[in-house]
Amino acid sequence: MNLFALSCIITAVLTAILCVIILLNNFKSKVNRAWFFNSLAVFIWTIGLHGTVIAGGKENALFWQRILYAGTILIPILFFYFCINLLRREKQNKTFFVGFVFSILFISQIFNKLFISGVADRTDFGYWPVQTGPLYWLFLVYFAFYVVYSIILLKVDSKKYSGIYQKQIQYVYYAALIGFVGGSTNFLLDFNLNVYP
Repeated sequence: MNLFALSCIITAVLTAILCVIILLNNFKSKVNRAWFFNSLAVFIWTIGLHGTVIAGGKENALFWQRILYAGTILIPILFFYFCINLLRREKQNKTFFVGFVFSILFISQIFNKLFISGVADRTDFGYWPVQTGPLYWLFLVYFAFYVVYSIILLKVDSKKYSGIYQKQIQYVYYAALIGFVGGSTNFLLDFNLNVYP
């Protein structure tokens, strides 16, 4: 097992532990529930990523890529949902609902060649890069919109508050900025840019 595959397993285990902790601590809180679902999406993504990296053949890799993309599709909309609950922005629920509908539509197409048509064996990560279909571009727009919008809301609202609540928002803002910038490098392999994800 290579270091990247090992890092996926470590991330998946830590995320699963986080999910259990959230379940056991005030799951009635909207913010906690929103973070639980976001963490669950990250768990699905890391399990799919691990399966992709260690897959021994194209069919197996394609299966794990589709699991990976189920998580990838859910992460931006569930992170947005977490943000609007953390920031008490109930007026953004309509924006969330539209994105959630899109996420369900994308997930319904992950086994369709219009979204992912195959995998390629051209990097050190085995069968990682996906061969994309026309829906993939719409997915990238959806992904970028909800990630960027979430980060903007966090930045704007962090200036409205003070004390510990402001610090909490700032921590989420910086973590999101680092996580999504780093995580977005995963898409580069799909476009023949052999950048380490």
